[in-house]
Amino acid sequence: MYRSAIEEEIRFRASLVGAVLRGRDRGVFLGLLLSVVPIPPVALVGIAVNLLNLRLLASGRLPVTDRRLIRMSLAISLVNLAVCTVVCIWLFTLAMRLQSGALDMTSAFFDYVRYLLDRLFGGGMRLPATRPGVERI
Repeated sequence: MYRSAIEEEIRFRASLVGAVLRGRDRGVFLGLLLSVVPIPPVALVGIAVNLLNLRLLASGRLPVTDRRLIRMSLAISLVNLAVCTVVCIWLFTLAMRLQSGALDMTSAFFDYVRYLLDRLFGGGMRLPATRPGVERI
């Protein structure tokens, strides 16, 4: 039976990942899985699991070979939590501005398109305003 090169490469990479994770503690693997989920509460649980793994590593209950994976998953979960928090704050702020009427989404979109066209065509192109009182860029 013929297998494509992509299929062989995927099988090879999957077997490498499986071999690396097969010798790890389940708690370390759980911390790694929770650290890559882009949902802030899950990332917080991932941080807690990874901190617990670090404590178990310091007490000698986990093998020293898991140290690198624990630190990597802790760093990933911290970055993941920071990025998700910033995105959630931005989306919440945008939703509040839309709800309060401070930002009309359609006019903001068309103003941005107008700005892009103006930048692309060197300022020679002026589009009419979509409604009275809207300044042209």
